[in-house]
Amino acid sequence: EIGWCDWSSDVCSSDLHSAIQSLAAGNWLIDAVAVDREGDAIYAGHAKAQVKRDSVTPVSITLRAVEGRVRIQVSAAGIANTMTVHAADIFVYYASGSSAYRSYKDIRERDGYFIAEDTGYPPRSYDFRVVLKAEDGSVLYESEYASFGVCPGKFTDVTWSPGLGRSEEHTSE
Repeated sequence: EIGWCDWSSDVCSSDLHSAIQSLAAGNWLIDAVAVDREGDAIYAGHAKAQVKRDSVTPVSITLRAVEGRVRIQVSAAGIANTMTVHAADIFVYYASGSSAYRSYKDIRERDGYFIAEDTGYPPRSYDFRVVLKAEDGSVLYESEYASFGVCPGKFTDVTWSPGLGRSEEHTSE
């Protein structure tokens, strides 16, 4: 079981011990992966070890949180009846941050949604805002900030619309 976790550094520390018997002498690269109940990798790390014949070689491995995947789906329902929305911009910030961590610009509508999907999100809290634009690029609507969280090694699905006035978030494998 993994003990202490510090989300600000995405590093976990614990007193996990294991022994591998009868390992051949030589240089080894050791990978360690911690999985959750669903079998998803949530922490991972690696270390090098030089194993000598007939000896015990201690190895320390730092496990870091596995990055998550995110999909943000924006529906223009709620304002689309009065204005034609041509594209959307989605800006993602570290929670309480002032500059965009990731920007997705000029997203076109697909199956009723403007969708930004990406990988490599460090586990933490994020804020996002949405800008809906007309064909000439003028701003039709700019949202307030909404929040979502990313868990290690998980997929986070965020659905937002002006009609909801808030976002709905789901985390899965």
